[in-house]
Amino acid sequence: MREFTKTLLQNTVENKSKLGLFNRVIKSISSIELFVVDKDEYQEIVREQIEKGLHRIVVLGKYKGKKAVFRQYSNKTIKSKQFFNRELTALKELDENGFSVQPNLLDFSIKDLWLLESYVAGEVSGNFFNFSKKFVDRVKPKTIIKYLTELNVLTPSLPKYSSKLIKEYEQKIEYIVDHWPFDKNEIYPWATNFRDYLKRAVKEVKFWHSDINVGNIITRGGKIYLIDWESARYDIPFKDLAAAYYRAADFPSWQNDFLSNLTLNQQDMVMFDYVYMLYLCEDICFLNDRVGNKKYTFREGDASETRIKEIIRRNHRIVKKLV
Repeated sequence: MREFTKTLLQNTVENKSKLGLFNRVIKSISSIELFVVDKDEYQEIVREQIEKGLHRIVVLGKYKGKKAVFRQYSNKTIKSKQFFNRELTALKELDENGFSVQPNLLDFSIKDLWLLESYVAGEVSGNFFNFSKKFVDRVKPKTIIKYLTELNVLTPSLPKYSSKLIKEYEQKIEYIVDHWPFDKNEIYPWATNFRDYLKRAVKEVKFWHSDINVGNIITRGGKIYLIDWESARYDIPFKDLAAAYYRAADFPSWQNDFLSNLTLNQQDMVMFDYVYMLYLCEDICFLNDRVGNKKYTFREGDASETRIKEIIRRNHRIVKKLV
């Protein structure tokens, strides 16, 4: 298999300067006993990922006869090592505590920054920024709330960067204020209140998946599974809950059911709204900056320009109600 893979990569890659990365991927894959690469898909998948400069290479294969996913980080920068460490630590912690919402960790190499994980079969929960109708019909709000809140009891050996968290969210606030496409007076009160919230929030951090988007939630039957744990970390309260609530913005009845199952007191509900507003405002600015921008292209199948403008208008309506 080693010779097959090496020839395959060298014939596929147009940019020969990236052969070093290819060789590292080859060596890693060939070192995993019983991992068999899917020959029909491997060539095109690897070529595209290398050429796009993605921060990790993902290859689907079989391990001991079952589908498995190989993930190797493209370089050994501090950020790549953080991603790798978060994914590895989260999967270990979840497995040791009896969780079953994540891929199983099959093998890994700390030296070469790769992991081999079980393949999670099912359907993604939607497209672009929103849950699909099929998802909200199949998955009850209490199910996703249960999974996300249960993560909070975990205490993995990951750093708790209070000062870095504040700096990161300050940058988000500044971006929103600077890029707000409507009357900035709408957003100033939230920015002030969110800064005050951060002072308390960084002292009450919880463990979260921290990247709740439609591509990372897989559904099978009425159950959900979370993949891509590389962003998992200690973060501000309500982080993932607010994200899940936001993804259902097209389905108010599901959102109402979600809130009723949260059972938050009045003070916590105010805090929850601050975090929810962050998602609303970030996407308004992000999408407005990019719609019609010829230098930026959304991934094929994400959303039409019309749909993007609809999301901006919808989010803006909600923001005006909340402020």
